[in-house]
Amino acid sequence: MELVSVIVPIYNVEPYLDRCIASILEQTYTNLEVILVDDGSTDKSGRICDRWSGRDDRILVLHRKNGGLADARNAGLDRAAGDYLVFVDGDDYIDPVLIRYCLDTLKKSRVDMVLFDYHRVNEADNGLAESEGRPHEKRVNQKRLSDLCLCTGKRSMAVWNKFYRRRIWEQLRFPAGRVAEDSFVLLDILMRVEHAVISDKKLYYYRRRTGSITNVGSRKFACDALESCRLRCVQSKRDRRLYRMARTAYAIQLMEVYGFASEKGRKKIVKVFRRAVKFPVGDASWKLEILLNLFYIHPRLYEWFFVEHRQQLRDVERMLHIKYEKLP
Repeated sequence: MELVSVIVPIYNVEPYLDRCIASILEQTYTNLEVILVDDGSTDKSGRICDRWSGRDDRILVLHRKNGGLADARNAGLDRAAGDYLVFVDGDDYIDPVLIRYCLDTLKKSRVDMVLFDYHRVNEADNGLAESEGRPHEKRVNQKRLSDLCLCTGKRSMAVWNKFYRRRIWEQLRFPAGRVAEDSFVLLDILMRVEHAVISDKKLYYYRRRTGSITNVGSRKFACDALESCRLRCVQSKRDRRLYRMARTAYAIQLMEVYGFASEKGRKKIVKVFRRAVKFPVGDASWKLEILLNLFYIHPRLYEWFFVEHRQQLRDVERMLHIKYEKLP
């Protein structure tokens, strides 16, 4: 049986960690290497890892000083010996058939990666959803995969909703110290995948927690997300199609942080946005096209629309003073 490495970055997730680890060890595919990376937790997470390690020899525990999610995942990648890789965050959990389903699908379809769907659960939820019917699967080439991941928004940029051949991650690591680390490596991943399978089967349980990095409008998260989009423009400049999509993604992120910025910062955002977007945006959905046009014409009206109708009110007292780089 081929070895599958499961990399689990862990930081202060004591209430959820037992459920996470149990869901991995309960997989119907058993030839696993489970790498638990304790990223300097100050609660009992480290002890929970050690306790589970004593029960199952498939578990490897790495205790390290806190360096952030990117560093923790890198530490796991450095130690991984599996033929295939999957990431699970320490406060989430997975369906018992995730690894077997993905491995069978990957080998049957002769692809490099499988993208699967996920359930959103609250902080208290630990249950499994009822079994679904026959999943819809589609084999796509690199071009179509890039369209789905970079443009249409139908697929998350997260690394945890994907199952990979090991070679994709050879010499590829997350940028140290970043909090929007997934988006920094997305384009590199896509360029290493010749074909992938996209499935609507929900195999991952993503827990939305109050106070988590992605649930808090922090200055660093906004800056890192924006920087990753800018770097994607640089990386894809030689490919006209990818470059166009990268510019659109950059524009979308500018729209996202507009409500956080100072008055001076807002003027810079609008100026850069109007350079980034070229209408019509052929790769965008009609809904996104409307929002891009609205922001282009009247940013204040766009902000009002989202505040009043999308419930995305931001605390205006916490202004983000972000330096916006020019597009390449």
